[in-house]
Amino acid sequence: MARVIVVGGGLSGCGAAVAAKKAGAEVTLVERTDMLIGVAVRAGETNGNGWLVGQHELRFLGGGELFDTLASVKLHDHVPFPDAAKHGYLYDAGRAEPAIRKTVEQSGVKVILEMRVVDVVKENGRLRAVKLEDWKIGAC
Repeated sequence: MARVIVVGGGLSGCGAAVAAKKAGAEVTLVERTDMLIGVAVRAGETNGNGWLVGQHELRFLGGGELFDTLASVKLHDHVPFPDAAKHGYLYDAGRAEPAIRKTVEQSGVKVILEMRVVDVVKENGRLRAVKLEDWKIGAC
């Protein structure tokens, strides 16, 4: 079984981790802060033009349930933001991160929070592991 380490727990990292797990890999996601989804946890808004494109791309790649999770904590729909289409919605930022974390963990991804990746370990030009602040976990 392939082993994958995703560095960074923003929405893209979470999506990559979920998609890799669906593809059959053993997946560990490492995030340096104490919560997932990065700036999205503070935004509280999604489906603006860029988000809409990103959502469709992530769905195609296999991580679309993350947007379903955000929609499950939706507060207002069809919000007309300036310079954006009227398909945006506001979500409860306080409930978003725990919901996304639950979705990621339930997919079978191991999540490590408050840990920084400080280096990589290579053998014969191949990535073998990542070195964390206090210890090492195997990779690829």
